[in-house]
Amino acid sequence: MELPEASLFRWLLAPAGLLYRGGVALKNTLYRRRILKPFRVGVPVISVGNLDAGGSGKTPFVAYLAGRMREAGCRVAVASRGYGGKRHDVPVTVSGEGPPADASVVGDEPVLLAGLLPSSVVVVCRDRAAAALFARDRHGSDLVILDDGFQHRRIHRDLDLLLVDAGEGLGNGRMMPLGPLREPMEEMRRADALVITGAKPDLPKCAVKI
Repeated sequence: MELPEASLFRWLLAPAGLLYRGGVALKNTLYRRRILKPFRVGVPVISVGNLDAGGSGKTPFVAYLAGRMREAGCRVAVASRGYGGKRHDVPVTVSGEGPPADASVVGDEPVLLAGLLPSSVVVVCRDRAAAALFARDRHGSDLVILDDGFQHRRIHRDLDLLLVDAGEGLGNGRMMPLGPLREPMEEMRRADALVITGAKPDLPKCAVKI
């Protein structure tokens, strides 16, 4: 249960939330009308992301997906923004070459992924298009997985996977700061498939309309 103080704080931030929602709506409209066009990396791209500001199990799922693609014979690279680390305007390789990277420099999740994927490449850059191109040209990667890529519409993706936590769901269905969502729920329609994470074996089957 949310404390009254936290609820009040959210409502105080509501005016800023209007600006945020307006910016999100404008960006999505520009891409939907193809005024802005996604950049094509030149190799297949799979985006893994979520609609809410929580984790939704993205990191373990990216590791699982990369492992399966590696088993299928792909030279996999994971392109990450590197949240929690220092800002990188040029691509930095976290795994695949050289000594292990410091989490304080590249972020916790890229380091975790590098440890889970010793046979793949993890590249961190503020510009994930640059990270994907670097992985392709420097490491010969023929498949790029975008970590937390659902809102990063600048890159064309061949498969858009949207993760939803079975326990948390989408909260109250509102956008930040009044709720947990980074985009309106109707933007789920952009996804090619929903992946339900954290589900228990006895979770009843259900249909999700997007």
